[in-house]
Amino acid sequence: MLPGSMLRVNVLSRSVLRVNLLRRSVGSVHSPNELDLRVGRIREIALHENADTLYVSQVEIDDDGGIVQVCSGLRGIIPANVLEGRRVVLVRNLKPSKMRGVKSEAMLLCAARTDVETSKLIVEPVKPADECNLGERVMFSTAEPVDVPKRLKSAVWTEIADRLRVNAEGKVVFSEEGDVHVLDKCTVPTEFAGSEVR
Repeated sequence: MLPGSMLRVNVLSRSVLRVNLLRRSVGSVHSPNELDLRVGRIREIALHENADTLYVSQVEIDDDGGIVQVCSGLRGIIPANVLEGRRVVLVRNLKPSKMRGVKSEAMLLCAARTDVETSKLIVEPVKPADECNLGERVMFSTAEPVDVPKRLKSAVWTEIADRLRVNAEGKVVFSEEGDVHVLDKCTVPTEFAGSEVR
């Protein structure tokens, strides 16, 4: 029988090994179109009562008044009045979560970079094209299609998100094994070229 501390280390080592094996195996088997990316519009935005860095937004997802609630860590980064009324891209098939007691049903897809002069984090929501309808699904047209994306496990989301960047033309791209897939109908300012997208 192993002493308690050695047993914990052994269990932890096996967990790390499983995660690393999963990361190696996920490589080419997931399409970025496993993300259910939908066009929305931030109708209302409020300060989270229990978190200084969070907004709680009501986001329209269709022309019939359908709403999802989204918590985002943009408070102190982007003023609320800049976000309110803005069209955004939502990741809809992540597991809903509670953020400091408030339910979040989706995630805003954003590019993020650090200002080299101030070391300040700068974040920009991905912008859908004006011709996109609320609730419209946007996809990576050259990637393997996925008809109805199922809910993503967090490890799969991480694997896909780790390959998302902004290219020199201000497009969100997914890169893998020499292939580059561009997210249709969406842009980010070109000063975010090379930035991560989450």
